Amino acid sequence: MIAWVGHGYWLMVTLNMIYSRPFHRSFLRTLRKIYGLFLVIGPLAFGILVGFDLLANIDRAAGEPWVWGPLGYMLACAVLGGVWFPLVTLWRLTRRNPAAVLEEKTTMFDVEVELGRRPVGDGKHKHVAEWSFNGIFQVEFTTLRLKLPDLPPAWRGLTILHLSDLHLFGTPDLIHYQMLMRRCMADGKPDLVVLSGDIIDDGKYLDWIAPILGELSWNIAAVAILGNHDWWQDADAVRERMKACGFRILSNTSEVIDVRGLPLVAVGHEGPWFRPGPNVSALPEGFRLLVSHSPDNIGWARRHNFQLMLSGHNHGGQIRIPVVGSMFVPSWHSRKYDMGTFDEPPTVLHVNRGIAGKEPIRFRCPPQITRIVLE
Repeated sequence: MIAWVGHGYWLMVTLNMIYSRPFHRSFLRTLRKIYGLFLVIGPLAFGILVGFDLLANIDRAAGEPWVWGPLGYMLACAVLGGVWFPLVTLWRLTRRNPAAVLEEKTTMFDVEVELGRRPVGDGKHKHVAEWSFNGIFQVEFTTLRLKLPDLPPAWRGLTILHLSDLHLFGTPDLIHYQMLMRRCMADGKPDLVVLSGDIIDDGKYLDWIAPILGELSWNIAAVAILGNHDWWQDADAVRERMKACGFRILSNTSEVIDVRGLPLVAVGHEGPWFRPGPNVSALPEGFRLLVSHSPDNIGWARRHNFQLMLSGHNHGGQIRIPVVGSMFVPSWHSRKYDMGTFDEPPTVLHVNRGIAGKEPIRFRCPPQITRIVLE
């Protein structure tokens, strides 16, 4: 049993890493099915091929050297399942917010309760939205006060509304998103709006962009990038619709924004899907903000001295198992940056859980909208 847990853990980590790369989604879907099959039949095939008696297999390997291969894999899985996986789980359970987080407050906004019905819509997976335990309509509004050492004094109290992962695909319905945007505005107009990618999952929902983002307003500027799901769609059409809503599109580019009389150097990173990546060799002086769909670009951000990085993509895993937490997280770092705030000097990274997902399912992992207050 312990070896089977390790077998599953190894499959999970490698699948997460593969999903972080720019492969076509048809390949990824096929691979996920193969991994699922291997998870179930792998231990059974091992027992049929080699047998489950460890001592007998060690004796057998003396005369049949090929047995050392599957036997070694079983022992490695036993170490993963019995030692490494519990240690990683313990570390995740005891992990606390970094010192950069001065305060974090959350309130839950239940669209179903406010609307008086479930805005299921007409998406491909709309039946999933009907499940009673599905939390896609209970959205967490997070207020996050961040202490950034290099923040100009004039920017103290600056507010950033961070949105991510709309995944327009018919479910939830249009009214769901509009109500969330109105709720954002009920908290007051932010200074900046940042949208960190994955806008649509089907081109026929391009017409939803304007009525959703048109609900927003801001004091200074709104910036956005695209994500891997936009990469699979008509990316230029998505960008044009967002520009029409007043957003500045940072598609692997940079822009200097005047914020209270000082320059904010905003850079968008849409890699590894959209290439080439941003060129930062000639960036001007100023506070640096990186908007990156994937938090995997944290190393790049640190090398180029970004003080703040805002990401999405990982959705917190969408399904979080009690004690264990997230499992499927499409990241090269697997579950490390599934959600939350991380201080890796000189960069503070916030990973938003996102508003939705192509598969409309949430369990113990509510959708999230973050209002960041800089100190």
